[in-house]
Amino acid sequence: MVNAAAAAASLERLVDDHRIDPEGALVFACLLHITGRTDAAHFWWHFGAGAGSRTAAYCLYLSHRRNGEYRDAAYWREQAAHGPDEERPSVAAFDEKQLLPDAARHNLLVQWHSGLAPTLPAALEHVINQLVVDSDDEDFGEIPRPSPTLVRDLGRTP
Repeated sequence: MVNAAAAAASLERLVDDHRIDPEGALVFACLLHITGRTDAAHFWWHFGAGAGSRTAAYCLYLSHRRNGEYRDAAYWREQAAHGPDEERPSVAAFDEKQLLPDAARHNLLVQWHSGLAPTLPAALEHVINQLVVDSDDEDFGEIPRPSPTLVRDLGRTP
């Protein structure tokens, strides 16, 4: 998800006050998951799934299954399989800028293909760790909020 051509544009639309993009919630959740913030990732996957993202529902399925929560996993698998179709802007609407620097994207792919847990470089993880936490949710713990400059900040990081 974070390597997708549309990731940066989706994340930018998540913080747009005029039209919040649930696909951006999916991308943001994946970034949080990579940095070890599993509970916060669940919150944002729920946000995306609730808005009709079948991919976010599938991420919830995988997460619940990994944790041995098979009833919850079955529910999210059903949502992923039969949820409403996602309305996606045409590919031409994306500006093709990548969310992460090339070296970070390459390292993530190498880690995934090697069977390792993916990690971001320390500088990128620092950007994520500096995000504002508005509240401490009873179910999900601390929930970071994406900043309007998050895409730019991730792209500037070496």
